[in-house]
Amino acid sequence: MSSNDVDFAHTATAEANRDRKAAALAAKARELGLTAADLDVGGGHRRVVWKAAGLSRAPSHEETWFAAAVLLGLDPGGGERGG
Repeated sequence: MSSNDVDFAHTATAEANRDRKAAALAAKARELGLTAADLDVGGGHRRVVWKAAGLSRAPSHEETWFAAAVLLGLDPGGGERGG
């Protein structure tokens, strides 16, 4: 495989960075009292969350926001939030 064939957005390093950012986003969103739905595109909360999480810029991949929403759907003890 040549370097032209590498999908840099899906290397182990990129995935680890995405997981780290998603965890920070989910933790801050939870602290702000937001739900996973609040992180949807057009929800109006993304900018507040990524700035409050201390990220230097907004996550560039939707996968990061999706991962944060999944984490946010779990309670801090690791179980799913019931409704």
